[in-house]
Amino acid sequence: MADSSIIFQADSHQPGSFIDVNEGSGIGTVLRRQDRTDFNSIGYGTLDMSDGDAIPRGTVGQVGFVNGYNLLGDGYAQLLLGWDNIGNGNYCLVNGISNDTFGGGCVVVGAALSNQGGNAMGIFGQANTLPAGNQYGLQVGNGTTSSIGSRVLNAITRSDAFRVYNRGANNGAIEAPSITNAIINSVGSKALVSKEYVDKIYRKVQGDLIRVGQTTIPLMNQQNNVFENYIQLSLTPTVSDNFLISLAYLWSMDIGSQNFIGRLKVDDGVTTETIDFIQEPKDTGGLGILVDTLAGGVIGAQINTGTSTRVPEQFSFNKDLIAGTTYTIALDWAGTAINSEATIYQAQIWVEQKTII
Repeated sequence: MADSSIIFQADSHQPGSFIDVNEGSGIGTVLRRQDRTDFNSIGYGTLDMSDGDAIPRGTVGQVGFVNGYNLLGDGYAQLLLGWDNIGNGNYCLVNGISNDTFGGGCVVVGAALSNQGGNAMGIFGQANTLPAGNQYGLQVGNGTTSSIGSRVLNAITRSDAFRVYNRGANNGAIEAPSITNAIINSVGSKALVSKEYVDKIYRKVQGDLIRVGQTTIPLMNQQNNVFENYIQLSLTPTVSDNFLISLAYLWSMDIGSQNFIGRLKVDDGVTTETIDFIQEPKDTGGLGILVDTLAGGVIGAQINTGTSTRVPEQFSFNKDLIAGTTYTIALDWAGTAINSEATIYQAQIWVEQKTII
């Protein structure tokens, strides 16, 4: 062992040889060729084989190992490697380029990664997010950085491909923040899927007071063969799949010799698919109720429905819908005679994804 009072000279070059020094924190081991005036005072039991041009560099941590370029550390039992990395956590491994860690018991390997104080974490990839509360046990960054050819990488955008929680309310949860249904489909049949992908799409809409001046959910159309819209649903699927489109409504009409006409439309912005329902009233007796009238999309005066009859109808059919396409699904209605009190009391449209491709 060398005497602890040995001081290196800048021109002392014997490649591959080591020497023990005490720079104030106990005996550590360094390369003989290092100009120690550019380095932090080495900690007890640490081996520093690093190089660089940053001042200062090196580690003051104890019982560690340092080997790379422009490394700066202050952690106990730390393995600090790579290029332009900062390691200020105990019991940590840091490797790669332009990473930093300020937590304990961590592994940080990649580019432009950062641990802002979380303990017992593994961080990989590049440009990870900086989580509030340091609640991740495993994190894989997939953000963007400055050029890989640069000596120092800077995170341009920070994002994560994968996270495992190991503390807090979400302890044990796993998530893939950057995954999308389109990415899963593009990978193929062996791809792991997200909850978003597995969850079937379901949307519904029902009659409500949505028009200016509307005071009743039931609406009456007094026109002859002129359709009015009762409800409509807009849907933009996130996956291409087969969907079940369903319609239910409650209706009446006060002229038994004429027909009530319902019409379901599915419009994708290019083509419109139409399904018509023609129904004949069987009983027009009993007392009606006052409901708003609708003509040209405008609410008019209230008129009595003229009958206590309420006829329920329901219809469903399957249709392939394309991801990213906006579909408008609408229920229109009319009567085949003027002043026939063709009325819808309530209606609902719902769309349910049936299979996963």
